[in-house]
Amino acid sequence: MRAIWISIAAVSLFGCAATPSDYAQTDEMKLCMDYMTFPSYNIHQPAREVAIRQRGIDCSRYAGAANARIRANQNFENLLRGLASQPGYQSSGRGASAGVACVFTRDVVSGVNRLCYYNCAGSGHAVTVGAAQVCPIQTFR
Repeated sequence: MRAIWISIAAVSLFGCAATPSDYAQTDEMKLCMDYMTFPSYNIHQPAREVAIRQRGIDCSRYAGAANARIRANQNFENLLRGLASQPGYQSSGRGASAGVACVFTRDVVSGVNRLCYYNCAGSGHAVTVGAAQVCPIQTFR
C-alpha cells in the first residue's frame, strides 16, 4: 500500500515536468517570453532554461516585450483586486445563482448621492451610493 502512495506522489510531482527536448521545436520568441514572464517556481522553467542554452538563443531581444507582458499581467491582477474590494462585491453572500447579474452601465451624481444604473438581462436597475463612492461594477437583483 505504501508503494502505491509513493508511486502516486512521484507521478504527481514529476509526471508533468518538461524536459529540454520538449522545447526543441518551440518558437524562439514563445520560449523566451515564457521563460522571462513565468515565475521561477514554475515546474517548466528549468527545462526552458536548458533548452534556451542548448539552442544558443539570445532572449535579450525579447526583453521589452517580456516586460510589457509582465506589466500587463500586473495591471490585470490589480484590476481584479480592485473589483473584489469594491463596496457590495458579494457582501450579501449570494452567488450569481441567487438572482440576475446586473452589469454597470452609467452613473449620475445627484446632490450627495450617486445613482448607479445597471443592465439586468435587458431590464434596468438602480443603486444609490454616496456621491464620493464608486459604483460597483456588478450587482445582483
